Amino acid sequence: MAAATYENIMKDISANKFSPIYLLYGTEPYFIDSIASKIEQVAIPEDMKAWNQSIIYGQDATLERVIHEAGMYPMGDKKLVMLREAQEMEKTTNDTIDGFIPYCNPKVMQETTILVICYKLAEDKAPARLTKLATAVQKVGGVVLESKRIYENQVVAWINNYVASQHISIDANAAEMLAEFVGIDISTIVSSVEKLKVSAGGNLTHITADLVQANIGLSKEYNIFEFRNAILSRNVEKVNRIVKVFSQNEKQHNIIPIIANLYPAFRKILTYHYCKNLPMQEILRAVGEKSEWSLKNNVSQAANYYNALQCYNILLMLEKYDMRSKGLDYPALSSGELLRELVFRIMNC
Repeated sequence: MAAATYENIMKDISANKFSPIYLLYGTEPYFIDSIASKIEQVAIPEDMKAWNQSIIYGQDATLERVIHEAGMYPMGDKKLVMLREAQEMEKTTNDTIDGFIPYCNPKVMQETTILVICYKLAEDKAPARLTKLATAVQKVGGVVLESKRIYENQVVAWINNYVASQHISIDANAAEMLAEFVGIDISTIVSSVEKLKVSAGGNLTHITADLVQANIGLSKEYNIFEFRNAILSRNVEKVNRIVKVFSQNEKQHNIIPIIANLYPAFRKILTYHYCKNLPMQEILRAVGEKSEWSLKNNVSQAANYYNALQCYNILLMLEKYDMRSKGLDYPALSSGELLRELVFRIMNC
């Protein structure tokens, strides 16, 4: 069996289809732990786990012990041997992960054993000994999953896909807000969605921005979305108050994602100015909004405060400050200094 996807592995496990050996490794622990927990949950019947299930942690493991357990016959149909945190075994013994390669041989492997090896990496590049083991596992029909951290620009899409898998819908603003607060840690994203389920009494069908604000820990006032809304409504007092807070915490409120949030907003307003006399469905299609309500709240009200020429000039400003924030062609300034300068120019354009 070739390298598989997380979704396909979970689907097979749920259908009680198991491989004789799994190698789960990488920098994203969520996928590794989730698959391992699912196998542990369903592979061996509850009343047989005491005899046919061995969960060994790397800090207590030796290569000899794990292979010995894997070679034993079960008291029943099959046996599960799972090595969690395998990277810790290498720290506490002289054993290395490629020591499992000799086990990856049809003449050696115990057909009734499911061997699961979980190895977590601190950095993206896997050591050669691990990739050699991955090749050996695949040659004997085993499952290999390289669990990679998602990139920042993939977080919102991952949130949308995950909540859909839970039969929950989510507003676009709520997904962006959750991504801003949680970051790229998938385990924290999943925990946050579970927290929202609890807040809804276990019957959560739709996630709104207000629900995220109220339960995940974002300040209702001091977040990127309230900041955008304050700018679009030219609320000078609120804008200055939020800028002051953002400037005091540049790590959490860097100017780059703020610009990325403002740019499409002003682009929509500029588009609206040139198509506002068209039929409503054509306006919605051109601007990229789904309903008259969202058009009013996100675009047309702001168009009362910014005319087409102002929007065009602000878009040029945002492009310029995006380059400045990345150190291109300008003396280096802090994120907070650039933000204060940019906001002053927007509010006075």
